[in-house]
Amino acid sequence: MKKTAHLILLIALVSTFTSFAQDVIYTVDGGKIEGKISLVGTDVITYKKTDNPTGPDYVISKQQVLMLIYENGNHETFNATTTDKMPLVTPEELGCNLITWNFLDLLTINMSVSYERFMPSGKFSWRIPFSMGFDYGSYADWSYPEVAGGRSRVFLTGFGINYYPTGQGKSKYFVGPSLDFSINRFAYDDFYGVEPYYPNPNDSSYYEYPYTEYHHQGVSLRTALHINNGWLVQPTKNFSIVAALGLGIRTEYFEGVNYGYNPSVTLRLAAGYRF
Repeated sequence: MKKTAHLILLIALVSTFTSFAQDVIYTVDGGKIEGKISLVGTDVITYKKTDNPTGPDYVISKQQVLMLIYENGNHETFNATTTDKMPLVTPEELGCNLITWNFLDLLTINMSVSYERFMPSGKFSWRIPFSMGFDYGSYADWSYPEVAGGRSRVFLTGFGINYYPTGQGKSKYFVGPSLDFSINRFAYDDFYGVEPYYPNPNDSSYYEYPYTEYHHQGVSLRTALHINNGWLVQPTKNFSIVAALGLGIRTEYFEGVNYGYNPSVTLRLAAGYRF
C-alpha cells in the first residue's frame, strides 16, 4: 500500500504541471485518457475527448479507473488497491540513470562504458558512449581494420536515442539511431611500380609483381551511423543487462583521404547499474 500511495502521489504531482487545460483519467491497466470530464456517476464516468470537445459523450466504468486529475489540479482516486498489479512502471521507480559496461569489448582490448538517461515517459532515452583502446602493439598489426573501432581504437564517443515502445519494465525492447566518432590507429602499405621476377634462371621469361614503396602509419577519424535493436533486462531494481545489435555505415579519413562508405556492425553485451 505504501508503494501504491507513492505512485498515486507521483501521478498527481506530474499531472498538476502537465495537464493545465484538460482533465486526465488514469486507468488501472496503466492507460491515460485526456479530455473533459462532464459527470462522475455512481458506476460510470462521462467525458468528452480533448480533440473533439463538441463531439459525443464517452463513458468508462469506475471499476476501470484509478484516478481522475482535474484541470484545476484536484484529483480523485478509485480502486487504489489494484495498482500493485498495474503493468505501468515509471523511470522514477527503476531509476532515470543507467551506467553500463560493455564487457564484450574486452575481446578487442577496449574498455567501453556508456551513460543512458531515461525521459519521464519511460519511452525515450538518450545515451552517450565512451570507449578507449589499449592495444599498443606495432602499427602493422592494425592494417586495414574491418570492425568499427576494432583493435585499432584509440578513443570513441557519440550520441544515441533509444525508443522503448512499451515503456519500462523487467524486459523491454528498444530501437534507435546512434552516431559515433572515433580516433583509430591506422596503417597501410603503398605499392608502386613493378619489379621483374625470374622463376627459372635458365629461362629469360619473367613475371612482374608490385613492390612496397613505403609504409603509412598514424591515426584516422572514423564516423559511423547505426540503427540499434536491443533488449534491456532488469533482474533487480538496480542491476541491468543490455544486449544490442547495430547495423549501419561508416566512413574513415586518413591523411586527408576519405576511404569511402562501408557496412558497419556493432555488438553490445553490457552489465549496468541503474539509479
